[in-house]
Amino acid sequence: MEIATIEGFPSQELFAHRACLVKMISPKVPLGEVLEDDS
Repeated sequence: MEIATIEGFPSQELFAHRACLVKMISPKVPLGEVLEDDS
């Protein structure tokens, strides 16, 4: 199974890390909105 990479990081790990940070910073923010917000 291949995992696409973003800037050298495995995307699954990157998204999991972002999701973890988001939960710590702002648990009320829907994950879907966070994943679509790349600004």
